[in-house]
Amino acid sequence: MGDGRARPLVGLNEAAEILGMSRRTLERRIAAGEIAVFRDRRIVAIPSAEITRYVADRVARRGSARRARSVPVPSLAPGERLWD
Repeated sequence: MGDGRARPLVGLNEAAEILGMSRRTLERRIAAGEIAVFRDRRIVAIPSAEITRYVADRVARRGSARRARSVPVPSLAPGERLWD
């Protein structure tokens, strides 16, 4: 489909390529319920809207609560151990 229209369903290989992950990783995400799929007998595909949703949920936003907070790391004196 080279006419520029978005396809409603995308095959697993193409979806993995779009998401920048291997097909196996994509299959793990599907098995974990992170990505919804369309199944009809032997056909397994991902709705284009689902790919968009998955990416949007993972976009890092400035000041996001998901971002790790900077925690000061205690420094140890030479020869000092954190535990015994």
